Amino acid sequence: MRVAKSIIKYILIFLFVFLGASFFFSVVGGDVLWNYGFCYALSMGEIPYLDFNMIITPFFPFLMSLFFRLFSHNIIVFYIVNSYLVTIMFHFIFKLFDYKGWLIFIFLFFPLPAVLFPSYNLFLIFLVVILLYLERNNGNDYLIGFILGIAILTKQTVGFFLCLPSLYYLCKDYKKVLRRISSCLVLCLIFLIYLILTGSFMNFLDLCLFGMFDFTTGNGRLLSPVFLFSAFLFIFLIYRIIKDKRNIWNYYCLAFFSIVLPLFDINHFLYFLFIFIFLFLDDIKIRKKELYLCSIFFTCIYVVLFFITNVGFNITYPNHYNNFEIRFMHNSNGEFEIRDKINSFIKKNKNKEIVLLSSEAYFYKITNNMKITYFDLLNKGNSGYNGTKKMIDRVKKLPDETLFIISYDEYAKEDKLNRQQINKDIMKYVIDNGEEIERYEGFRIYKMK
Repeated sequence: MRVAKSIIKYILIFLFVFLGASFFFSVVGGDVLWNYGFCYALSMGEIPYLDFNMIITPFFPFLMSLFFRLFSHNIIVFYIVNSYLVTIMFHFIFKLFDYKGWLIFIFLFFPLPAVLFPSYNLFLIFLVVILLYLERNNGNDYLIGFILGIAILTKQTVGFFLCLPSLYYLCKDYKKVLRRISSCLVLCLIFLIYLILTGSFMNFLDLCLFGMFDFTTGNGRLLSPVFLFSAFLFIFLIYRIIKDKRNIWNYYCLAFFSIVLPLFDINHFLYFLFIFIFLFLDDIKIRKKELYLCSIFFTCIYVVLFFITNVGFNITYPNHYNNFEIRFMHNSNGEFEIRDKINSFIKKNKNKEIVLLSSEAYFYKITNNMKITYFDLLNKGNSGYNGTKKMIDRVKKLPDETLFIISYDEYAKEDKLNRQQINKDIMKYVIDNGEEIERYEGFRIYKMK
C-alpha cells in the first residue's frame, strides 16, 4: 500500500510538471526556446561554439540531444524528459524532508511556475539537490566530485562556485578533497579533449570566458528591487555561515547565489530562492494534514489561473508548426498569420542564404528544419569578446544575395528598463547598409546594397 501511494505521488508530480510547463503556460520563447534550440542543434550534428553560439558548457544540451536522437527533436520530447528529471529531483527532496517536501511543490505554483520550464538552470537545481542529499548522507566523495564535474559542464561559472565548498569546508581532510577533485577533473579533461578534437577550443574561450565581459556590461540593471533583495539575502547567508560554520549546506547555497549574476532578474533570482528555502525546511513545524490541504488549495488556484490566463488568449492545439505541433501556443493578435507569412517566405527562398535577426529566430529555424547559426541567438554578450564588431564582420562576409529578415517591432521597441537583450546594433547595421525589399507586419526583409 505504501509503495502504491509513493508511485501515485510521483505520477502526479510528473503530470503536474509536464502539463504545467507544456500546456498551462502557452508562451514559447525566451530561455525555453533557446535551451531547446541548443539541444536541437546538437541533434542535427552541429558543433557547439563552432557552428552556433552559446555561453554555457554543453552537458545539458548533449544530454537532451541523446533523447532527440532516440525519439525525435519535437519540443514535446524536451518537456517529457524535463518532467522525469523534476520527478527524480522530488524523490531526493522527499528523502531529505519527508512530507515537508510538499512545501517545495507548493513553491512551484507561487511565485514562479517558470521554475518548471526545461533549461540548464533547472538542471543545475537538480544537481544541487543531489549534492545536498549526498552531503547529508555522507555520500561517496568520487560521486560528489562527479556531480560537481557535471555542474561545471552544465554552467561553468555556477559549477566552479559549487566546487568551492569542498575545497574550503573539507580543507583539513585532504584525502576527501583529492577524491572529489580527481573525479571532477576527469570529466573536465574529457570535455577539453572534445574541444580540441572539434577545433572549438578558442571559440569556447571567446564565448564562455572572454565574452562574459560583454555580457556583464550589456545586460542587467543594478539598483533594481531584485538586486537589492539579492544583496540582502547574500549578506544574510554570510551572517548564517558565521553563526553556523559547520553546515556545508550554507556554503552550497552561497555558491549557488552565483546563478543570479550578472543579470539580477526575477527568473534567476527565483532559481536561487528555490534552493535558499531548503535551509529552513527542517525547522518549519507543520502537520501533514495542513500541508496536504495547502497543496490541494494551491492546485485548485493554479487550475483557475490557467483558465483565466490562457483560455482567453485563443489557444490553438494542436498547431501546424513542425516540431511544435503538440505544444500549446498563443494565436492572438494575428500571431499565427505573421508566422505563416515568414515561414512561407523562408520556404520560397530556401535556396538562398537567409539570416533571421529576431528573438524568435530559433522558432523559425526549427520549424523549417534548418541549422542554427551565430545569428540566431542575437542577445548582447552572446557573441564573444567585442561581439558586436565580430557579428558585423560576419554580416560583411555573407554572400551578396543574402536575405535578412528583421523583427522591426523589436528593433523599434523602446528599452526603458534595460531588459531587452537583443543586440540592436547589428540590426541597425543591416538597416543602414541594406535595401528593404519586402515588408510584413512586424517584420522587414533586407538585402545588402
